[in-house]
Amino acid sequence: MKWSFLPAGAPPPSLASTLAKGDKGDPGTPGPQGIPGTSGATGPAGAAGPAGPTGATGANGPAGSQGPAGATGPAGATGPAGSQGPAGADSTVAGPAGPAGATGPAGATGPAGATGPAGPTGSQGPKGDTGSQGPAGANGTNGSQGPAGPAGATGPAGADSTVAGPQGIQGPKGDTGATGAAGTNGSQGIQGIQGIQGATGPASSGKGMFGSWGATAAPAATATRYLTPTVLGTVLSTTQGAHIVSPAACTINAIFATHDTAVSGSSMTYTVQINDVDVAVSCQIASAGTAASTTGLSIACAAGAKVSIKAVESSTTTQAAMNARVSLMVTWN
Repeated sequence: MKWSFLPAGAPPPSLASTLAKGDKGDPGTPGPQGIPGTSGATGPAGAAGPAGPTGATGANGPAGSQGPAGATGPAGATGPAGSQGPAGADSTVAGPAGPAGATGPAGATGPAGATGPAGPTGSQGPKGDTGSQGPAGANGTNGSQGPAGPAGATGPAGADSTVAGPQGIQGPKGDTGATGAAGTNGSQGIQGIQGIQGATGPASSGKGMFGSWGATAAPAATATRYLTPTVLGTVLSTTQGAHIVSPAACTINAIFATHDTAVSGSSMTYTVQINDVDVAVSCQIASAGTAASTTGLSIACAAGAKVSIKAVESSTTTQAAMNARVSLMVTWN
């Protein structure tokens, strides 16, 4: 069925016109696309549907492999002992004899009985056999010697023996006789020939080195200090007494001094002392120097005199330690 709609306000058509079918009009021009409407709000969730029917049970799967044996559980408690059954009827046949039981331990010994009365004395028995002879007794102490009897008469002289008797034992050595008088001195021998005189040796200068003093110290103060004889590694001492004793009389001709490290900013003066008293013999190593000497001297030094070396620094420095050595050239008198 086809429906026709009239525009609003148009008069209703007649029945004839309504029933008559007119020609199809041309399609109208498509109108412009309308503006998309806004999305509507999400509606509430619908109620859950009824549960579906239960599905059919699936087929059983294959049997799994056997698991390992479980740990053994603890032993159950022992149940109570059952009641004793009734005694059986006596057998008419004797059972076999059981094995003999082990012998029990011996009983304790009973107390000793009381001693009975003594019996009568028996008759004497026959005499026994003679025993064997006992061992000889120890020798008795010798009696004191009796007095000598009177000398017998001299018998007649025997005949001379024709056989020589054995030689007697040699008697003890006699006492040493007195020393005899000294013999006369022999005459003096002839003097030997004098040897040839040797060549004359070179003349000795009589000079030598006497004394050697040393010390290891940082020259850090201007105080008077003293060197130690022959020893390095000993610090400069402020105590006087480091002496060398002169073995013989001599004349001091020169003094020599060395430093293994130069002292910067200070000179060092070494003075000879004889018996702890300064003499006019000194030697000065200048600042930054390592050696000095004073020669042409003539200072007498007696045998046994005590010789020492005094050291004085001109100014204080902070230089590291240095080794100092001093020796004297002398002429032995």
